[in-house]
Amino acid sequence: MLTPRRALLAISLAAPLALAGCGKKKDSEGTQAPITPVPAADAGDAPKVATQPRPATERIVVAGSMEGLDDVFAAFKKFSDSYMPEQATDPSAEIQAMLLGQGFGPGFWSNLDLGGLHAFSSASPVSGGGPQDSSLAASVAVIDARKLIENMPQAQRPSPLGEGMWELKMDDTRVLMREQGKELLLGLSTEDIDAAGKLRGQTGPGPRLRLRATNIPTDDIDPSAVLEGLPAGSKLARDLSEIIKDLDAITLGADWGTTRDLQVEVAAVAPFHKLGLEPIGAPRAAATALEGRLPADPVFVTTLSWGDPALLHKIVDSVPIDQVPEPVQGMVQKALGSAHGLLDQVATDVVFALYIDKKGQATFVVAADVKDEAKAKAALQGVHEVLAEGAQMQATMAGNKKETALEAKLELDGLKVPGGKADVLTVRIPKDFQQDVRQARMFLRKNAIETVSMVEEGTAILAIGAGARSVVTDVAKSLGGSRKSSLAQHAGLEGLRKAMGGCQICTAGDPLAYFRFRLMLVRDGSDDKAVLKAAGKHMYELSKLPSLGMPGLGVKVEAEQAGVGVVIPQATMFAPHSSVETLGEITDFMDDPQFAVESAQPKKEDKKR
Repeated sequence: MLTPRRALLAISLAAPLALAGCGKKKDSEGTQAPITPVPAADAGDAPKVATQPRPATERIVVAGSMEGLDDVFAAFKKFSDSYMPEQATDPSAEIQAMLLGQGFGPGFWSNLDLGGLHAFSSASPVSGGGPQDSSLAASVAVIDARKLIENMPQAQRPSPLGEGMWELKMDDTRVLMREQGKELLLGLSTEDIDAAGKLRGQTGPGPRLRLRATNIPTDDIDPSAVLEGLPAGSKLARDLSEIIKDLDAITLGADWGTTRDLQVEVAAVAPFHKLGLEPIGAPRAAATALEGRLPADPVFVTTLSWGDPALLHKIVDSVPIDQVPEPVQGMVQKALGSAHGLLDQVATDVVFALYIDKKGQATFVVAADVKDEAKAKAALQGVHEVLAEGAQMQATMAGNKKETALEAKLELDGLKVPGGKADVLTVRIPKDFQQDVRQARMFLRKNAIETVSMVEEGTAILAIGAGARSVVTDVAKSLGGSRKSSLAQHAGLEGLRKAMGGCQICTAGDPLAYFRFRLMLVRDGSDDKAVLKAAGKHMYELSKLPSLGMPGLGVKVEAEQAGVGVVIPQATMFAPHSSVETLGEITDFMDDPQFAVESAQPKKEDKKR
């Protein structure tokens, strides 16, 4: 039986390995090839090693590596100093104390080279099987292997076999060890030991933490159970089931340190081309020309690489137009026609972004580079016309009463901008509805929502909100030239793309701008003077905080591999504690403004004192 004490011994020996990982990238991305498990299934472009005869028992193969663990531990301490100083922890010191309490000598932990490269490869039966069906090869970086072994508890200390070989027996398991310079090699057999000695040479540059699992059982995986909201039996669920059946590997890559952003990427190697990826273009590893034409400093931004819209056309055509009643049917038909036109005219990239200017005016922007300016403009004008007709229909149904009827004004080419003209649709909010949309006042201009579109110089932009005119005019000024500052300089998108080697869907945002956006929602949704005063105070405090960086989330889907990546910059992970405290107070206020204000007011007894 594997006792807790013996389990601790095994975990301690493999501590740097338990966190290990190995991510798979294409050679074209300039990243490291994964380690080849020994014995293992084919690991793609990794170096090959001689394999043992594979047992008949089906086995899950896991391989990985870890380095820079000392700096990762220091990063955990630095993070806790920022976010929870009263509970700040030093992982290395705590592990050392735990080991001492379990009978390990002080030289055990101190002779592990935490900053060195640790690597492993293992194969375990999916079910059943015995010790002979498993394999383990591990290379542990050490300062002095002999001193490390000598500081293990007496009852679990390995027995010497001569020539630097050791043997440790735990119940039915026999672990062999061999001293090899600054490595301690571990294995379940002499073949494993030989394989362990080759692991370092097979591990190239890459993230600090790498993990790769292959030969994973997939028969019982139900995509509908894993992905919440995915209807069981739907076409997508069936397609995913087919893809999962051919799953080749799952990989994890992660990096972090006291001077490094937190980067995590999870990927699967499988035939994702079965999903029909034509609408998605190639991953973007750098800023696009479209981003260079758009303003800098959005609250958030999402970029989309555009591909072949044929599948999207089919989806639009599948709308059951015959089931839509008149007079709405005509509007829907026109809207679908405009949708087809827009899908055809997008060239390579699309951008979605939210901007809030210094005056507090919010504007949502959709932009794309287009193939034919005239056709794209006609399609956008069709969208305006449908929206205007919808507003007019509502007004008719409301009896054209000023208090309850929407008032739409469409001005095609109604706004002069540098180098051309833009279309403007203004929909005035009736008096009886103004209270309902008060929380969105930052998007309104004189109690009206404005939609402005322009197509010039191969660029189409649709802006909705109080600052729509200003944003479109600003973009028009820079077309055909270069901007002093633009979305192309966005640090969040840049860091995300660099970490992932490119992404088709790339999203990044400014945490402080997001807090400002939420405070504005609270302010605009309240009449309470105390709440309004507190919101103003918190906005001022927010304006004084240093930047928290721009975290990002990306998706990359290719024919045979798909992954999701996250990047959280150092400025976020190691924010000043004073900033963290201020943001905590602001969060409490935004979650329940009334309670926060009442809690901050002095009680009557306190006033008397």
